[in-house]
Formats: sequence, C-alpha cells, structure tokens
Amino acid sequence: MDEVTSEEVRLVEVVATKTAERVRAGLKEELDGRDESLRQLWRQDLAQLRDDLTAKALLAAEQGVVAEAAPVRVLVVDDHQEVLSAFVRSFSKAGMDVHEATNGVKAAELLSKDHLIEVVVADVAMPKNGYTLLEHVRKNFPSIEVVMISGYEFEVERARKLGAFGFLPKPFNLSQAVLLVERAAEFRRLKLLAAKG
Repeated sequence: MDEVTSEEVRLVEVVATKTAERVRAGLKEELDGRDESLRQLWRQDLAQLRDDLTAKALLAAEQGVVAEAAPVRVLVVDDHQEVLSAFVRSFSKAGMDVHEATNGVKAAELLSKDHLIEVVVADVAMPKNGYTLLEHVRKNFPSIEVVMISGYEFEVERARKLGAFGFLPKPFNLSQAVLLVERAAEFRRLKLLAAKG
C-alpha cells in the first residue's frame, strides 16, 4: 500500500513538473509577444510624434510664423500671496507676460477686460473655487487654456472633464509649471492657426 502511494506521489510530482514547464513556456511566449506589441506601439508613437512635429513646422511656415514668438500671456490665480508671488517670479523669469488675481471673481473681471490672456493657472481650493473659474473660462473664453493646481491628485479627473488643459499636483516644481504653461500656450496658438487655415 505504501509503495503504491509513493508511486502515485512520484507520478503527481512528474506531472506537476511537466505542467509547470509548459505553463512557464506559455507565459514566456505571451510575455515576449506583449513586449513586441509594446515595442510596436512605441515605434508608432515616435512616428506619430515626428509627423506631428513636421506638420507643426509646415503649418508654421505656411502661416508665416516667425521663429521668435510673442511672450506667453498668463494669468495666475491663487489666494495665497506667497504662492502667487512664486509663480509670478518664475513665469516672469521665463519671459512670460504675467497677470495675477487672488480669487476667481477678480480673475473673471480681468479676463473680461484683457482678451489677450492665453493661459490661466488656477488653484482649485480658493474662494469662488477654481472649478467655478474653469467653467466660466470654458463657457466665455473657449480659446484660453486652463491649468489647475491642487494638493489632491483625485481632482485630476474632474479637471479633465471640465476641460482643463493640464493639472499640477502639489507639491510641484516651478520649472514643471513653466513647461506646462508653455505647452498650453503653444497648443492654443497652433489650434488658432489651424482654425484660420
């Protein structure tokens, strides 16, 4: 009886080993296939990026856009003076034309007077919160891009749904903010050029 049991155990071990080898081989094949799919997607993304950059350059040349573009006009809205001042310094140092407001109401007033603002950077958590301002901008100034700021990353989805160009989670590096605003302004300018063509 013990010999039969030992033989059964040995047989189960052999079957388990062979099954494990087949499973490992199948997984390796599947993972290799996924790796190749990811490589193909990456190549397609690079090709798309090259096409986008070429199209952008051709569009700019066709429209007679000069290499030296006008400074980005940005409005920063935050109820914390030290944060507002840090943004103003960083954006000014990057060569931007910076305007500021301490709440959404003042920002809306400024936007109604100055129709040359290209990008609004607004904190979510402030009096007359940032989302109210975002909705106001989307409704009344659809060509202006908006970048939202918040200490809570779960706000990203809401900001996107309401039409924000980008989102800065706190804490962030001011150089990241500069880059994001430059991209938003570039996107806006290209969008307006395409609409004219």
